[in-house]
Amino acid sequence: MAPEMKTTDTRDSTAALERCIEHCSTCHDVCLRMASGHCLERGGEHVRPAHVTLMLDCADICRTAADFMVRGSPRHVFVCSLCADVCESCAQDCERLGDMQACVDACRACADSCRETSGDRDTE
Repeated sequence: MAPEMKTTDTRDSTAALERCIEHCSTCHDVCLRMASGHCLERGGEHVRPAHVTLMLDCADICRTAADFMVRGSPRHVFVCSLCADVCESCAQDCERLGDMQACVDACRACADSCRETSGDRDTE
């Protein structure tokens, strides 16, 4: 009975990892697209250096976290924990500016998934 339970846990873990990779990849794409398109077109607060830097940081850490998970690095938990923090900060700033719901949603989904993957669930 114990081996079946371990198999199920492994399957659940693999599924969670695959979801996290997908959320990280989506968040990377959305942040990069929004920063280089939407924000530049809107101007004003949307092109404030701190905001653009945060969005690019978010895109980069999401890509890095996905890469760590894809190659099976045991250090992915550390990168995912950082990714969750950066994504949450990005979501908050995009929400504050408004008219960036796609970015807010992608960042929050990625942050939640990375918290689950890194074991930081109770730090929310």
